[in-house]
Amino acid sequence: MGWPKKIPQLCKPYLNYKNNFSVVDGCLMLGHKVVIPCNLKGIILKQLHSPHFGMVKTKSLARSYVWWPQISYDIENVIKSCEYCLKTKSDPPKTPLKNWDFPDRPWERIHIDFLGPILDKYILVLVDAHTKWLEAVVTSNTKSSATINILRDIFSRFGLPFPLVSDNATTFKSNEFQTFLGKNNIEFKEIAPFHPASNGQAENAVKTVKQALLKILKRSSLPELNRNLNNFLLSYRITPHCSTGKSPANLMFQRNIFGITM
Repeated sequence: MGWPKKIPQLCKPYLNYKNNFSVVDGCLMLGHKVVIPCNLKGIILKQLHSPHFGMVKTKSLARSYVWWPQISYDIENVIKSCEYCLKTKSDPPKTPLKNWDFPDRPWERIHIDFLGPILDKYILVLVDAHTKWLEAVVTSNTKSSATINILRDIFSRFGLPFPLVSDNATTFKSNEFQTFLGKNNIEFKEIAPFHPASNGQAENAVKTVKQALLKILKRSSLPELNRNLNNFLLSYRITPHCSTGKSPANLMFQRNIFGITM
């Protein structure tokens, strides 16, 4: 790539990377990342912030796909000026979460919990302790029968977990639910009553989903709930997790999946 002798001021930030640029199918690339021109930065920033992640996760998502000079600075400004993020900013945890052993393989220990109601609906949330893969399914109620049907669908794709960890909600303690687990040889681990922080994996997952949806749903309605949830899940699954350094999708499937909105 040739560079003119007199470099315009706008181009100078690119000089530090001049030996790392390439052109692939007409796109300027910096390593595996697409170099975004100035006139498209606003669109990309809007897409990056659509799930309303925090600073660290949004920057991590951006670093996986795109680049331009001072991208971190621009991301910080977008998040700091987002009224929805400011209104739903979380407080520091009051109690430490229980430290569980790290599972040896994907989909071994699954944490489960309910979120809601949101727009008169509930969301069943599952998180895999190894990959941090997140499943979240909208349901009209929290009855054992409805929960079992959702789990059958999820387990048909990923297999049976061992164990399944939850709080002491009535749904998970019912005879119907316990019979379902027993028939499938799924060990059930119930956290101590009045200590929800013991189910730290699910507690964090529920908190993450809830905060994201509350921000998104302020501008949407019930018919858009599933679409917004799916867009959030896609963004979450392709973003490197702070505890593993890799995306849930990469750890689950040993490959990356792509996309920002659907």
